[in-house]
Amino acid sequence: MNPRKEATYRMLSLIAAVIFVLPCVFLVFPIFDINPDDLWQMDSLMEFICAYKNTAILAMQGLHKTVFAKAPAMGKI
Repeated sequence: MNPRKEATYRMLSLIAAVIFVLPCVFLVFPIFDINPDDLWQMDSLMEFICAYKNTAILAMQGLHKTVFAKAPAMGKI
C-alpha cells in the first residue's frame, strides 16, 4: 500500500477514535469538579446516580432495538 494512503487511513482512524471516545470523556470530567465534601451529600449523590441510571436505561433500550431490528435480517426470528 502507498505509504501516504496508509498514513491518511491511520490519521482518519485516530480522528474517528477520538470522536468516539469524546462523549465518555465529557461524562467523566465533571466528576473532578465536585468538591469531595459535597459528593457525600445525599442530593448530589442521588442526582449522580439518577443520571447514570437514565444513561443505562437509554443504552439498554438502544441495544434492545438494535438486536431486534437485526434479528429478522439474520433469519433468527
